[in-house]
Amino acid sequence: GANTALFSVADAVLLRPLPYPDADRLVAVEDASSLANWRGDLRRDVEESAVFAGVGTYVAGAVNVGGDPAPERVRAAAVSAGFFKALAPQPIAGRVFTADDLKVDLRQAVISYALWTRRGRSLRPGGEVLINGRTFVIAGIMPPRADFPAGADVWIPTGSDNQIAGSAAAPAAIARLASGVTPDRARMEIERIAAAAANGRRDANARPVVVVPLRDQLVGTMRPVFLTLAIAVGLVLLVACLNVASLLLARVSAREREIATLRALGATGLKLVRFLLCESALLSAGAGLL
Repeated sequence: GANTALFSVADAVLLRPLPYPDADRLVAVEDASSLANWRGDLRRDVEESAVFAGVGTYVAGAVNVGGDPAPERVRAAAVSAGFFKALAPQPIAGRVFTADDLKVDLRQAVISYALWTRRGRSLRPGGEVLINGRTFVIAGIMPPRADFPAGADVWIPTGSDNQIAGSAAAPAAIARLASGVTPDRARMEIERIAAAAANGRRDANARPVVVVPLRDQLVGTMRPVFLTLAIAVGLVLLVACLNVASLLLARVSAREREIATLRALGATGLKLVRFLLCESALLSAGAGLL
């Protein structure tokens, strides 16, 4: 039971690929204080760099979805149009908003599969939803498990709601690397663009830019913990299996007279093996059900 539970967690956290195309090319940009919060010309230069296939920013927060009498408080993210270009999700219905869409209307929202199912699938692309008391048009519905960042259920454009994306909020950045580009090369390109934008001026308090695979950022320091737990519980399972095998061998030794009687009555070696395997299979099935 412990092995099954732990493997389920390890599979979801460590083994199962992220629900986005070519997820190994997704990276997070950390410690980007030297990038002036990714605003203005600097962000445009980074987005237009050849080392990236898409760059976006986001600010995580929470919003109220629905109106009276029972609005639901859910996790949300205010994102730039490049956010979805970087993630490249495949919506199950509708589509994600683009930069051209946001030039016309900021009141657009993308909702998660989980929120769609919780709401009885009454929300649909082209329909309307109340977010923090304001009406937004639903652009699309994300696929299952696509809930970055941190279990988000709603994605709205940056600037459409100051409660989670006010002027004081510092956005985080996510990017999709171009084919053949490594995180180290991406980091050097960002630093080059930042240095050019600063015209040689250096901020003594600025931390270096760090570009890491998105999965590493999501798992963080938990990877060695999960691996250690998996190995430890696996060793416990191995010891348990050895103990059961020893008990079964001891039981067979104690049944020598019974087996001799069965052979005297005409049972062949194959039939005896089949008989003992059936007993073991029943024992295994019972243990598996538990």
